Amino acid sequence: MNAFIQIIEKLVEAVSGQTWLEQSNFPFKFLDNPSGRVFDACLFETSAQGALGFIWVEFEGTSDLYVFPFRLARYSEDGDLISISPWSFRDASSDSQFYESWRVTQKQRNPLPTAKKGTFYHKKCGGEPSLIAIGIWSDTKNTCVRLDFQVAYKIFRTIEREHPQSIEVELLSYLGSQNIFSNFAKLISVFEFSSRNIKKSHTAIGIKYVQNNGTLFPHLVSLLHKARFPKKLKETQSEEAWNQVLEIVESLGRIMGDFHKAMTLAPRGTDLMPDQTTAESKNKWLEVTSQKLYERLNKVLTMKDQYPIYSGVFYLLPDFIERIIEKIKIADDLGLRIRNHGNIHLGQFLIGKDGIVLLDYESDNFDDPSYRRFKQPCLKDIASLLVSLRFAWYFTERKYYSSLTDGSENIEIKIGNLNTKKISETITPEKYNPNLNEIENLFYKFYNHSLEENIGSSQLRPRNLEMVHDLFNFCFIMRILKEIIRDSNDGNPRPRIWLHILQDFIMKESSNNK
Repeated sequence: MNAFIQIIEKLVEAVSGQTWLEQSNFPFKFLDNPSGRVFDACLFETSAQGALGFIWVEFEGTSDLYVFPFRLARYSEDGDLISISPWSFRDASSDSQFYESWRVTQKQRNPLPTAKKGTFYHKKCGGEPSLIAIGIWSDTKNTCVRLDFQVAYKIFRTIEREHPQSIEVELLSYLGSQNIFSNFAKLISVFEFSSRNIKKSHTAIGIKYVQNNGTLFPHLVSLLHKARFPKKLKETQSEEAWNQVLEIVESLGRIMGDFHKAMTLAPRGTDLMPDQTTAESKNKWLEVTSQKLYERLNKVLTMKDQYPIYSGVFYLLPDFIERIIEKIKIADDLGLRIRNHGNIHLGQFLIGKDGIVLLDYESDNFDDPSYRRFKQPCLKDIASLLVSLRFAWYFTERKYYSSLTDGSENIEIKIGNLNTKKISETITPEKYNPNLNEIENLFYKFYNHSLEENIGSSQLRPRNLEMVHDLFNFCFIMRILKEIIRDSNDGNPRPRIWLHILQDFIMKESSNNK
């Protein structure tokens, strides 16, 4: 065995559980005391000074593997995972030398061999990646992205043994072969890892880099602030901001309509093919999603003592959910269930120079792997996006700036950088009327226009309009409960906004049903 592999194995096994848990991108935070060992390794470069490459680490308590780009060096620095003289071991996902070594090695030999007689294969899907790293961002769970002038590289932080192929690769491969939906970044490269009982798992991908001005959420919030609270003598500028908001909403409606149209036409015989609208498939879907909904409900109900101001929400919520489920049970048509995006929100859209681009088709890592692959109604994506739009709207409400931390024991919590204006400096718009209903109605208008361009898309939603409404409410509740749970860590003020949105939603729907 290569001497470097032996050194790496000893270092990995010596990393304490606490050290693993302190890593910002460590995906297995649910483990009490993670203990890892090397499943396999691929070395890109070795020298007297150390080594660079990938290791795949397995942990007791989970069947998934941790994908870890590493650097082994004869010197230590801040951020080392562990140091045992004379070696130090660290995450290399922000190390330009790692990417350069990867580029050179993979160009010289493809596939690359691994320590356990496996392979690391670069599969080209189109274009020519350069792997010249100039910048990086990472999420808090499973992926990191390295950018160059042409290609964005995403390293998947985990490999699921039961589902080693990435949902995102599967979906982007299909989108690259159709001509209905174009607001996505094209897939250029796939890097496949095979070893022992794992075949062609996806460790990384390269997608076309989109020149952009950031994500949509902060941009839309800024426009909403300007539109809703114009300064004196500057109402015209605020009216222009409101018109920009409406233009963005129109684009979002058409983009989502085009995406769902494309997914209804996914080829038969593939995992992307829509589920048939049979009674059996409907009952199976309702069984799985209802169980998930009740799991989320029970978690949210444990928070009622933290938010006494929303006691009415906690009181009404169980019966409200029960009534929706009972209505769906007796429905004979819920429309097609498709492979949808799975984690739509305003932060998933880039403002590209050629228009808005939808990102991140890996679904939501908040959910377990089997649920992420479950086919869903198109209204799941729609409800998720409207939840995000409502959050942006409520985020601009002045009353939340002071009320977000009311009753909180942590007096240090502040909402900063909002650039709020004094009430005396603003006026109520007279030439236009910014309101949430117009935003949502306009979104639906252009979403429906897009679907109507394809006759087959009529099957996406239930034929009965009342059931469309009930199914939307079901998906809306599913999403907002998830967001409350996701943001429920100590000191996070966001659940107060989510709960206020939920309160207004329940009150409105309850009054409509009287």
